[in-house]
Amino acid sequence: MLGARKPMPLRPRRSAAAGPASALAGVDPLAAGPASTAAQTQQSASDPTAVQNRQDQKEAFLKGASTETRNSGQLTLPASPYQVMAGTVIAGALVTGIKSDLPGDVIGTVTEPVYDSATAR
Repeated sequence: MLGARKPMPLRPRRSAAAGPASALAGVDPLAAGPASTAAQTQQSASDPTAVQNRQDQKEAFLKGASTETRNSGQLTLPASPYQVMAGTVIAGALVTGIKSDLPGDVIGTVTEPVYDSATAR
């Protein structure tokens, strides 16, 4: 046949997991406890994945946890007798158009009366 091609031999591909073995050399997924954590902390300074994952900051957050069971915040009086609470749906319509490609301000107007959340006035 004219133009028939011979099949080319297939070469084995390198998988992504077969990359640098040195990155996983000292990590034992089955190890647990302070010894393995200390070894991983020493390696995490040079490991870009651990730096990107901010594992050190996560561990510091857990160690700094508070055991306080009460909220020490103070109650404050409302700034106004009329308050619209978070989550209240306010009906409105756009005055300006929106083009999602460009940054900028959007102007809208409220189309229905808005009532106080607590007293509905």
